Amino acid sequence: MPFPYEAADELSPRAPGLAGDTAGRRRDAPAAEGAVHTAPLPAASGADGERPAGPGGGDADPIARARAVLTAAGFAERLIALPRSARTAELAAVALGVPQGAIVKSLLLLAAGEPLLVLVSGDRRADVAKVAALRGLPAQVVALAPVKIVEQLTGFPVGGVSPVTRTREGQALPTLMDQALFRFAEVWSAAGATRVVFGLPPADVAALAGAAIADVGGDP
Repeated sequence: MPFPYEAADELSPRAPGLAGDTAGRRRDAPAAEGAVHTAPLPAASGADGERPAGPGGGDADPIARARAVLTAAGFAERLIALPRSARTAELAAVALGVPQGAIVKSLLLLAAGEPLLVLVSGDRRADVAKVAALRGLPAQVVALAPVKIVEQLTGFPVGGVSPVTRTREGQALPTLMDQALFRFAEVWSAAGATRVVFGLPPADVAALAGAAIADVGGDP
């Protein structure tokens, strides 16, 4: 399975399923050796050959939907694009020249069948037991959402799921953000495609996502 959960190992303990994450390149810091340069934002037809997964198949493309949320919050200028996909947190960190932990992994979970977005650092996994305890649920009813559910619910493609994800009805998802992301002054998140990204301070990401901040991360 090529992506996005690096051998389906994004939960601790391990759980089956797939969803999405990625990030982009810092503009205020020198790139690491071999880092890629930014590129113009892709057109509405998608990025890197990815088909937009807009709700109902006919709504605005995923990049435009993410851009609209960021624009409304005054962060449109923070959107950038990489010339090719950075499909894992590790690849994104190399492309950006930032620590892997500064990459936001936006993981869509199902908690007793209800969607829950969990934001964790690129060097950590979501801890099922911690998430379940916060929701007052047994760990066995918390799992990663299947790809089909991710795309149907969010309208975002796998690999482009973002902290600014909204449901098909335009509602923010219940969201938990791992406090470990606050180790960094700036973190990088997907914006509707595997190579369209934005960087913001963690507090701004939490505000955009309407996230509750908690200890939900596990060891890599």
